[in-house]
Amino acid sequence: MKKPEIVVGEKTLTPKRNPTMKMWRIITKQDERDAVEKMDMEQILDSRLEIIATVYEIDKSILDDMDVADIIPAYRDIVKWIHGLIFPKLEEVPNAGAEKDQE
Repeated sequence: MKKPEIVVGEKTLTPKRNPTMKMWRIITKQDERDAVEKMDMEQILDSRLEIIATVYEIDKSILDDMDVADIIPAYRDIVKWIHGLIFPKLEEVPNAGAEKDQE
C-alpha cells in the first residue's frame, strides 16, 4: 500500500517509515475518543494535527502552514494506510480459514 502524502507549504511529505504500534494506539485512542466525546471543530482539527505530526515525524508547528481543508483528508489517508497494512496481515494468521472448514 502506498504511503500517504501531505503538502505543507510547497513541500510534499511522506512518512519516513511504516506505522508503529505507538501510531496504531494513538489512532485507536482517537477513534474511541470520537465515539464518546463531543468535540468542537478546533479540538477535532488539533487532535488530527497531533496524529499527522506523529506519523510524519515532524514538529506540529510545521503544520501551521498546512491548508486547513487538507487536515481531515490527510488524517483519513493515514487511517486507510494503516488499516491497509494491518488487515491483510490478519487474514494470514494461522487458522484464519478454520471457520470455513468447520461448515
